[in-house]
Amino acid sequence: HGWVYVTYTGLITARGVVSGHQLLQGVLARYALPHPTQDADELRRFFLEDSAALVDRFGGRIGAVLLGQAYVAPVRRNPYSVVVVGSNGSKKTGLCALSMHHFGTAWDRSRPTASMTGNGSTLNSVRLVAHQAKDAVAFFDDVTPGGNSTAAQVRLGEMLQLLFNQEVRDRASRDGDGIRAGHVPHASGLFSSELMPKFGANARRALVVPLQRDELQLDDILHLDRIESRLGRATLQASMIGWAARDLERARQIVRDAATTYGETLRAAGRTSEEAEAAAYLWAGWTLMTTFLVDVGALELAEQRDWLQRAHQGLHEAIEAAQDPDSPLNAGLRLRELIASSLRSGVAHLTDVTTDDAPSDEGLAIRLGWRRVNLGMNDEHGYPRRRLEAKGLRAGYVNADAGEVLLDATSLESLIKASAAGLSEPFSMDAGTARRALHEVGVLKAQWDSHGAGRWRYTMKRTIACESSSVTGRAAQRMVTVLDLAALMGDEDDPTTPQQPTLPLAPIGGPPTPQPTSDGPFDGSPAPEPVSDTPAPPAPTPEPHEETDVESPDVAVTLLPEPGECSVCHHPARTAVGNMPVHAECWGAIARGDDEAFARIAGEAAEPQPAAVEPQPTPEPQAAAVEPQAAAEPATAAARAETVETRRDISPTSTRTAVRAGAPRPSATTRQSFAAAAAVVDAAGVHLSNGDQLPLPPIRHLGDLAELGYELRLGTQVVEPSRAAHGYADPGVVVVGAELAEQLGITTRGLPRDGADKGAAFAAAHTDHPALRAALEDGWCVAERVGTDLRGWTKMWRAGQPSVYVTFADLLPPSVRSGDADAATVARRLGLFSKVLGTGYHLSQHATGLDLMQRLRVKAKDEFVVHTPPRPALALGDPDLNWARPPMAEEAQLTYVHAYDRGGAHLAGVAGLELPVGEPTEFPEGRPFDPRLPGYWFVEIPASSNDWRFPHPLFKGMRSREFDWVTTPTLTLANELGYDLEVRQAWVWEQHARVLDPWYKRITAARTATDDESDPDLAAVRTMLKELYTRSIGMMGSRTHAEGTTTFYPERRHHIVAKARANLLRRIVQIGQDSGVWPLAVKTDTVVYASAEPDPIKAWPGDPKHLGRGLGQFKVEGTGLLADQLPHLQGPSWPDDGKALLTGRTPDDGSE
Repeated sequence: HGWVYVTYTGLITARGVVSGHQLLQGVLARYALPHPTQDADELRRFFLEDSAALVDRFGGRIGAVLLGQAYVAPVRRNPYSVVVVGSNGSKKTGLCALSMHHFGTAWDRSRPTASMTGNGSTLNSVRLVAHQAKDAVAFFDDVTPGGNSTAAQVRLGEMLQLLFNQEVRDRASRDGDGIRAGHVPHASGLFSSELMPKFGANARRALVVPLQRDELQLDDILHLDRIESRLGRATLQASMIGWAARDLERARQIVRDAATTYGETLRAAGRTSEEAEAAAYLWAGWTLMTTFLVDVGALELAEQRDWLQRAHQGLHEAIEAAQDPDSPLNAGLRLRELIASSLRSGVAHLTDVTTDDAPSDEGLAIRLGWRRVNLGMNDEHGYPRRRLEAKGLRAGYVNADAGEVLLDATSLESLIKASAAGLSEPFSMDAGTARRALHEVGVLKAQWDSHGAGRWRYTMKRTIACESSSVTGRAAQRMVTVLDLAALMGDEDDPTTPQQPTLPLAPIGGPPTPQPTSDGPFDGSPAPEPVSDTPAPPAPTPEPHEETDVESPDVAVTLLPEPGECSVCHHPARTAVGNMPVHAECWGAIARGDDEAFARIAGEAAEPQPAAVEPQPTPEPQAAAVEPQAAAEPATAAARAETVETRRDISPTSTRTAVRAGAPRPSATTRQSFAAAAAVVDAAGVHLSNGDQLPLPPIRHLGDLAELGYELRLGTQVVEPSRAAHGYADPGVVVVGAELAEQLGITTRGLPRDGADKGAAFAAAHTDHPALRAALEDGWCVAERVGTDLRGWTKMWRAGQPSVYVTFADLLPPSVRSGDADAATVARRLGLFSKVLGTGYHLSQHATGLDLMQRLRVKAKDEFVVHTPPRPALALGDPDLNWARPPMAEEAQLTYVHAYDRGGAHLAGVAGLELPVGEPTEFPEGRPFDPRLPGYWFVEIPASSNDWRFPHPLFKGMRSREFDWVTTPTLTLANELGYDLEVRQAWVWEQHARVLDPWYKRITAARTATDDESDPDLAAVRTMLKELYTRSIGMMGSRTHAEGTTTFYPERRHHIVAKARANLLRRIVQIGQDSGVWPLAVKTDTVVYASAEPDPIKAWPGDPKHLGRGLGQFKVEGTGLLADQLPHLQGPSWPDDGKALLTGRTPDDGSE
């Protein structure tokens, strides 16, 4: 039956329900789903009236969470539990039972999966239930305080942790000679509780839904608790499961993609990783259910978007409602709060470092553990006489002038113990852990010890003036723990606490809804005027890449009714300055550098256009990505041209000598002479990527760093200029070290490890930053959307000058910083990257790669345009290989299996590949297949393979479809292998080109130049290159990040992947025919062969020349025993666990 879903009433399969398999007993018998239905009208009614009605009746923050958990559980376990918290009588149990009806009609408020009361289920039984309720929601009811609220909270925390980590408790066998494996929890958790989860890691493993006592109406619960409503929810869920069973990999991919995209969106909006991940799984559930309903015709696409928007709003509200604004976010902040509270309450006190007495500032002394004592008499002015008296233990010193608290080696731990003595629950932390936690939140000062591999030292040398020697008269100096006084006492804004995140746009793909809501359209276009008083939320950041931004606003850019000849590159252009046709890219280059061309175009813009384009009235100037506080534009073109010189003359001049505002700049049609691609600036100096090192000049703000880009002539010539077209140069890059960044008030330490998370956390922590604000006040410019909010990569320029990127060392990819690279090494690697590839690294791997694609085809403007791909490109696309088979009898006698990885397979697939250009032609009745034309071809997939010893060339087994769309490379291979297929429909591109050949040649030459494993810097650059081409090819098909840009070409990505897959299958067939050895498994680029030879090199069944590190060659990926792989070689696919066992890493299945 393929994949089946087990319920008490039978097995739900792709072909319906197989009855009579009552495998679930006891409490699990309530997981009893009715037969699915394919009636679109019924499914629509069940969704709107019975399931989604939870949102209508109880609000989004409740309904969206409960339904998201129920929808996603059958396809993907959610490690984050949902905890509904309310007092006795808040109807929380009845609410949870309504959600559980998605798994059967027998659930009610008195029949949970397990009871969490003191007299309820034991922990062992709960573990078993969590194990057996696989691919479902397990309902744990009634976490109540009873006689011990702390014990109940501990039990709740243990369960949240157990479900999140899938903890297993193994036991020794009765004879003591063996181990009995424990039960792995597979369920998604739903709890009802009177208690909130206790602060700490366990609390972050759940999304809490708080209920007020009278928030839910009993009539609403009773209405949805009717048997017909219960049956509607259960039938809806059963039907969705049956739909998923027909193509489980697609359903799982929908969930994976939706969760990844939504998590990135929330993190970019300032949410913590835990908040983003918890909501991402719920969003994925909504995406899965609504996609099913659209597929079967129960919902229109616009209705799906509306419901996803409501779910998005509800999840945002749920995260907000679950937060305690007064609760510390992590252990460091909690510890800071604890220490500060203990000082204010007199548990401990600090003495002045000079006098060893109370601090002279009486107000400060009161906050540091001293109290006023009335002496019972008045002074000469009639005021009562008082003295300050210390309270509690003496913890250390305070240096009020330096703003520091100084603690001895053991004082910190003693202070923590004394501070925690009055808490209702134990709290302890050793001194080492405490120092690291306080350092991460900016309370403890530390210094970097560069000896050896380098490390942080959490003690610093300070002078203790009150401990001066009576013999020498000199004050004592010793190593102490140093805390920042203002940060400790909360006198400054907490840099680790982000501003309250606003609601970002929901990551909903597809064309915009015809009736956009007040949140704006979903495709990222400018939102209409909002209907309500609520301002429209900001769009998610960052964009995939930003290289095409026009940075000068000096003239208005308009759209021509018909293309005209670009005045710079002489190719057809649809945009114009005034009435002069010019590409936005050409205009951007002129605005950045070529004053003569700028004046010429600005002067001609007011003249009638001589080309065969009728002059159009110039509309009112529109704001673009402009410099802050830009002056109003002059009314005439001549005045605009004059303004260029005026701006140059009045722009603030630099105190440096290398570049002055108004100095001549290279024109766009002459080659620019760059000294280096990048510079890494730290407290020790300026390290150029060409190996030079210079002293550090005074740095006041980010503008001084960007000024280095001008002074040091940083940049990379990407395309050489010619008479036919201007060249293109990448901006210089200035990388700021962590210590220097901290001097500017910029924190780059303690950020998440993941790249997307890191960038979002950095941006959230540096809004309205003074280092950027001061640069803008000094005449520097940034894009309007940036304002004063610091980004991980900030593009800066002075009016009329080229751009410079400013970024931070800790935000660079791990490949650049591998091996604890110092500043000089990072600079060298960036220089090597620029040298071998001919482009500067900027923004991210995929942004660099996608920009390079376009720069190398600058003359062919029609090859990269914003367009709408045809339906097959958006709906399907060729998948990567995932196949396995049981070994034949003679193969089963072999001992070993070896995995070989085909290097750079997707990049090799680019070589010589004809890719689509322009608009395709649709053939609804089909047409003869032409292997020379890129296209999608709709064919009948043969039920059986011509040869079962290798993967089906039309991916039969990976998709259970009778008819499917395939690309030209796939159908070409099928014809070669003897399949005779009739084309029923087709989308074909008559116009095509080897669009990516220049890009391919650049990257392959760079790979060859860096193929030296003995040089760690070249190895790092080779890794950067691999990240660049793999992520660039992947991003071409991303509807989330690339749709609406000039690099969104899923049709090109599908052809690249299809050619790579076809080439791999051709090699497999050739090896099989030549040697008689056929693979046991194939997954993406990995091929597994069985052998009697333990040495994988000797065991290679193909031509030895195909082994190596070159493109398209195979390298050994792993070796293991055939006996260990047998459970994973049952087909039709090779599971991730099988590949992980053989290669030592969890693979990416490469699904489209």
